[in-house]
Amino acid sequence: RPDQSAVFHPRRIAIGGLLMRNGEKISKGKGNGIPLIQVREKFGADLYRLYIATGTTFDAEFDFRDRDVPALRVRYETWKKLMFAAKAAAPKAEAELGSIDRWLLSKFYSRAAEYWPAMEAMRFRDAFVSILFEFLKDISYHTRRTSAANTAAVMRIIFVDYVLLMTPAVPHICEEMYVGEAADDRFVSLAAFDRTRPLHQRIDKCAEAIEAIPLELRRALGKELDNIQKQPKLGTEPGVLRIEIVQACDRMFELFGVLSATLGTTRKAKEVMEAARRAVPDADWAGCISKLVPRTLSFGLQPYLEKEAEKSFLLESAVTFLRAEYPDAVISVTDADTVVDKWRVALPGSPAVVVRR
Repeated sequence: RPDQSAVFHPRRIAIGGLLMRNGEKISKGKGNGIPLIQVREKFGADLYRLYIATGTTFDAEFDFRDRDVPALRVRYETWKKLMFAAKAAAPKAEAELGSIDRWLLSKFYSRAAEYWPAMEAMRFRDAFVSILFEFLKDISYHTRRTSAANTAAVMRIIFVDYVLLMTPAVPHICEEMYVGEAADDRFVSLAAFDRTRPLHQRIDKCAEAIEAIPLELRRALGKELDNIQKQPKLGTEPGVLRIEIVQACDRMFELFGVLSATLGTTRKAKEVMEAARRAVPDADWAGCISKLVPRTLSFGLQPYLEKEAEKSFLLESAVTFLRAEYPDAVISVTDADTVVDKWRVALPGSPAVVVRR
C-alpha cells in the first residue's frame, strides 16, 4: 500500500537458479533429491546448513556434491572442539595479552567488520568462509606460535561474539555453546551482536601485518623447499638444512623512510619519484625505485618496524617459530647486503628467505 512505511519493504530479493547434485539437475524423474526429513540422519542439520551457506553464491547454480561433505565435517568438528575448549577456559587478562594474542583478536574483529556488509548484501558464502575457514587458519597459526591452552584463553575473550556470528549458519550447536553465557538465560537465537561497541579499538592493521611475518616466511620457505625437491641433485643432497632470514639492507630502510615521509605531504608521482631518487641517487637503484614508487602510490607502504626493532622481532619470534616448524634446521638472520640475489627482494616488513644445504 502507498501509505506503508518503506521500513517494511524487503531490502534484498534473491532468485535462485537450478539445484544440482553431483553434477546433475535435481528432479523427481531422476530421483536424486534429498528429502529434508533425511537430512538430519544423513548429514546433521547444522552441517547441512553450513554446506549450503558456504557452498555457493546467489549468482551461481548450487551443485550439492556428497563427496565434499566429509571434508567440511572435519573443519566443522575442528571448530567445535576449539570453541568448547575456549568455553571451558578462563579468559586471558588484558594486561597479560602478548602481541600475538592481540594479533588474533585484531584478525577476528577485522573479519567481523567484513562479515556484516557481506551478510547484508546476501553474500553469505563470503561471510562464513572468512569468519570460519580463514579464521581457523588464524587460530592454527596462533597455536603454533604459542600453545593450545593459550589460544583457548584468548578465544574465550571473543567466544560469545564468535557464537553470535556463527548462529545463522549452525544455530543448533550455537544454542548449546551459548548456555550459561547470557545473564537472563535467553536463547542465542534471541540475542544480538552489539555492533555499537567500539570494536575498531581491537583492530590494529599494523600489528596484523607485523605478526604475520613469521607465517609469510614459512610460506616462502615451503616454496623454496619445493623448488629444491624438483632439482634432482639438490633434492637428494645430504647435509644440514640452513635457513637464512634475509632482512632488507640499510639503503632500502632509508628509502622506505623517505617514501613514508613524502607520502605524508604529497601523492604526486613526480614529487615522490624525485624524493626517492634524491635519497638514493645510485644508478643501480634506479630500476628498483621506478618499480617501487608506482606500486607504493597504488597500494601504500606496507607496515614495517625500524631495522633494529625488526631484527629483534625476527630473532625472538620468526626464528623461534621456524625452529619449531623445522627442528633440525639451523636458522639465522642476515642482511640483504650479504646475499646478492636478495638485496632488492627483501623489503622492510617483508624479509626474504634463503635455503642452503
